[in-house]
Amino acid sequence: MLSLLAKGQAYSSIAKKLNVSYKTVVNTCSQLRRKLNATNLAELIHAAVRLFPAESQELPWSDRASSVRPKAAEKRNLTR
Repeated sequence: MLSLLAKGQAYSSIAKKLNVSYKTVVNTCSQLRRKLNATNLAELIHAAVRLFPAESQELPWSDRASSVRPKAAEKRNLTR
């Protein structure tokens, strides 16, 4: 389940892939948050990415992040 979270999957798609109910996924993630000392879903996903770094490399936005954000020099030119 953590590897699917690291891939960026939503609870509903995780439930379908694992052939369990949505509620089971929500409850399991809640238990994982407690065990990993994550206070919210964002921290749980962050922990999942740390534990499964290869899985998170498959994210569609991971290779485009640098090309989407303007560089500091480009930002300065935009403000002038």
